[in-house]
Amino acid sequence: MTSVLVTGTGGMGAHVVARLLRSGVDCSFYGTGRQAAALGEFVDPAKVPIYKGDILDIDTLKSAVRKSAAERIIHTAGPRATQTRTNPTEGMRIHLVGTGNVMEVARREDIERVVYTSSSSVYLATKKGQSPSRPILEDDPVVPMNHEDVYATTKVACEYIGYNYAKAHDMSFIALRMSHVYGPWSGDMGRGVAISSMIRSSLVGEPLELEEQVAEWTHYYDLAEEHYLACFSGNVKVGTFNAGSGVISSLREIREVLAQYADTKKISISNKLLTRRSVPSDLTRAKDQLNYTPQYPIERAVKEFVDWWKTKLAPDRQQPMRK
Repeated sequence: MTSVLVTGTGGMGAHVVARLLRSGVDCSFYGTGRQAAALGEFVDPAKVPIYKGDILDIDTLKSAVRKSAAERIIHTAGPRATQTRTNPTEGMRIHLVGTGNVMEVARREDIERVVYTSSSSVYLATKKGQSPSRPILEDDPVVPMNHEDVYATTKVACEYIGYNYAKAHDMSFIALRMSHVYGPWSGDMGRGVAISSMIRSSLVGEPLELEEQVAEWTHYYDLAEEHYLACFSGNVKVGTFNAGSGVISSLREIREVLAQYADTKKISISNKLLTRRSVPSDLTRAKDQLNYTPQYPIERAVKEFVDWWKTKLAPDRQQPMRK
């Protein structure tokens, strides 16, 4: 049985491990484990070891690889976009040195494959001038030299580190460029927290004010599935793949779907600071080479997300179901 070490104990790492477990894969975590309560909602800590350590500590990482007998690594660890932009020095250090450590340990320990969680932010050059009629391809331009987003630059640099190692040492490296993630997770989140907040507020009847966001929202379950497929695909050794839903949606559109299951009258969405992404990812390569097809469109995802939130809220806090 193949053993997989997943770096990062946040939402993406948790969902990836949960997906691996459903297929009977022997897996373990490497990370801080600081969000233990949230992690425990998806993964039984008694069944999945957490090797605690910093991604910047190469010796501890190497020890975890050996103790876990890992044959493959899925590297999700790293600060979110807002964290990197707020503290660029720390963000760059963790992303770049951390990814370098993962690739170096993988080289030394003869790891069969590294799957890296990258970001669709790398397409910043394309997003500004792209026609909405053509989705973004993996071969489209990435961040230009004169762009201001250090997070996007670090993600591209991490991909290059992986590709450099793969070329120089005949290793297997796959990068997944994730779109904006959302779904069940009670720990720290990025932009997807807006959708989670909408559902919670509608269920408890609390007012909520949000700024509109138009993005390629992608469910945790779909992204976890693509990580699983990339980890075990026999069709590709080195490659880059879009990881998304292939659909652009606004928070207003998501609120309309949510209104089928809860009272959304107290949720207001402003256009004051509108962030817009009008061009979705092209998923043809992911479908053809990884056999990846998203299974959680907004309608299905919102319904299941509502059900998940209900399990977390006491019955006396929930508003009556809409008829």
